[in-house]
Amino acid sequence: MIIKHFVRVICFCLVINSSAQNLLTKDGLKTGLWIEKDTTDSWDTRIGNYKLISQDTYTIVDTLSDWWYMIRYPGLQKMILLQTDKIHNGFISVRDSIWQVYDSTNRLVERQSWKEGIHIASTNLNNVGNTDSSFYYDLQKGVQYEYEYREEKLYKKASKSLIDENMLEVNEFYPNHNLIISNAEPQLNVLLGSNKSATFSLRLSCKSDLKIFSITSTSGKVLIKPTNESFPIPIRAKENVTVWLSFTPDMETFPMGGRDTLLVETVENNQTITYKIYCILFATHVWLHNLSHLKKLTVSQSNDKYLFVSPMGTITSAYLKGNKKAESQSVSFGDGDFIKFDLHKFPPGRYRLHIMSCNDDGKVWVRIKK
Repeated sequence: MIIKHFVRVICFCLVINSSAQNLLTKDGLKTGLWIEKDTTDSWDTRIGNYKLISQDTYTIVDTLSDWWYMIRYPGLQKMILLQTDKIHNGFISVRDSIWQVYDSTNRLVERQSWKEGIHIASTNLNNVGNTDSSFYYDLQKGVQYEYEYREEKLYKKASKSLIDENMLEVNEFYPNHNLIISNAEPQLNVLLGSNKSATFSLRLSCKSDLKIFSITSTSGKVLIKPTNESFPIPIRAKENVTVWLSFTPDMETFPMGGRDTLLVETVENNQTITYKIYCILFATHVWLHNLSHLKKLTVSQSNDKYLFVSPMGTITSAYLKGNKKAESQSVSFGDGDFIKFDLHKFPPGRYRLHIMSCNDDGKVWVRIKK
């Protein structure tokens, strides 16, 4: 109701002050309140203010387009994006203060904060007006913060240095809650031909004493085994407990880029609280990270059943060729499919696998056994 009332107030003010919006200086620079519609994006209507600043305010490192520039912000190693409308006679017209973004139904979908052309903060809203994600540049500390919300909870807080590009990103999961999870997005990658399964060491701790009642897999793909413990597991504040996760793909039924959600049930202050861990499951013979050095590969019709190649760019094409049989396949990135050669269609023998993609190309000798 507050948001709807706020939108009505804005619309009313814009009507009675229509003569004071979308103004240009004599040099054609935008200034003051503007309502902008992006004709390339049906949901994009933006309301906010433009401000005139000196062209010497920033050191421009690179020009990306007529309105986007890379600048060197004082004290930061990482370059920052600057958006301008126009540069003329030593002045720049830039976005400043609060901007609101609406979709085609006039629903508020994003709140933006700008500081003299720099997009320093943003909050994205879902269909019911709750926060989906947000980010914030702390230019004084030189840190970029990103926040992700799931089921109306702050799920992840990520921080990245803008001063030292060699510093790794730090992720905190459920930062406002008691349970501390080392990684709520574990990847269990199986490199077929070398391994049949993958394991992951998950560390759990807490800010105040609690009890882990259970950890269950919603799909049954991931097996869970606590170290030297059985459920329920009591944990004292700042004490660590290790839980081992393992994944063995089924060659016949598993989609090679799969997922599983783990439910962690805890008892805290006599209340049951559920945390979710989102596992990323991956299995393949050839992928982007081994293509450059993989020269030979042996697969069997009985054990492997298929030869898998993961997507490596917008389009990935693979060609498996031998003396008696040849086959080519292509997949598009993002559609969830892997290239999948049925080994039973190829007589045992030596084949040449040719792979072409946007990110890398390569050739691998493949030996197919029974």
